[in-house]
Amino acid sequence: MTLTPELQSLLDRDAIRNVVLRICRAMDRADIDLFRSCYHDDAWDDHGYYKGPVANFKPQSIFRPPHVKSVMHLIGNILIDLEGDTAWSEAYYLAYSRAIQNGTEKDSVFGGRYFDRFERRGGVWKIAHRTTIYDWTRVDPVAQIVAMPGAVEGCASRSDPSYRRASGP
Repeated sequence: MTLTPELQSLLDRDAIRNVVLRICRAMDRADIDLFRSCYHDDAWDDHGYYKGPVANFKPQSIFRPPHVKSVMHLIGNILIDLEGDTAWSEAYYLAYSRAIQNGTEKDSVFGGRYFDRFERRGGVWKIAHRTTIYDWTRVDPVAQIVAMPGAVEGCASRSDPSYRRASGP
């Protein structure tokens, strides 16, 4: 079946959006295998504190240094510009983290954009080059920790409940 250019464009954009969302899940769940699966093997990543080949990316450089208790990303606007087997994506993000800083528990919010060059190789879209753009940051001391009795708690590993498929009540 031959796809119209319009339908192929929609499928390509959806595949690229899916990679942007999966890489955020990988960072939030400290899943290095999922993280690396979003990049081509020869990809480059510039996260500010790490600039280099994704192959050399150490899990502890982004996935929970010892002082970080939790991380969560929220993706907003995603602009995708397609040119054949190359695409550029600018995805706005809010990244939330809770960490111990100077002996005090603090919440940090980072606002910025992931600027990616995607390449389709072998029919698969992956990131070839990522630049993380930081636009603003806010840090606040945690005033109160509210317990949520009976709540399902997340964790930074593949044992997080989101990796299981619910089979009923």
